[in-house]
Amino acid sequence: MSSNSKNYICDVCIYHRIEQTSQEMLTDDVRCPELECNRKYNYETIKDILRSDKNTKLVERYNRFMCLHQLEQMDEYIWRSNPKCQMGQLNDGGDANNVIVCTRCHTKTCFNHKTRWHTGLTCEQFDSKTDGDVKASLRWTNQNTKTCPNCPYQIEKKTMDVII
Repeated sequence: MSSNSKNYICDVCIYHRIEQTSQEMLTDDVRCPELECNRKYNYETIKDILRSDKNTKLVERYNRFMCLHQLEQMDEYIWRSNPKCQMGQLNDGGDANNVIVCTRCHTKTCFNHKTRWHTGLTCEQFDSKTDGDVKASLRWTNQNTKTCPNCPYQIEKKTMDVII
């Protein structure tokens, strides 16, 4: 029996709870299944419980998740903008180095905007262009739409039946 809970729940039940949680979605917020306990398990406790069943794949998956979760907390860590790559890397140059080149797929990512690198534009130019696009969109909306008399949505002034 585990003394991690007020009411002593067995390690097998805790293991199955963690296994179920890990199958659905990995999280660092794994809590005791006792109804009134709600205690959050720490990394070492979860790892020990997973090892008790010798499920090495689940232990490795959980370790990888926790490692990536810790990296995400670092300001200099960035996910690569190529969705097929599914990795991230540390930016040694910090804010001074805005172009991050993936060591695996060579995709360029903007560290500042967390998107694919905006080729031909500095970050300042990209910001100006984006601000300009937003302003143009707002200007069009203000000129061509009005609030529907029956609800809070914007509708085109001409047709009155197109929700924006």
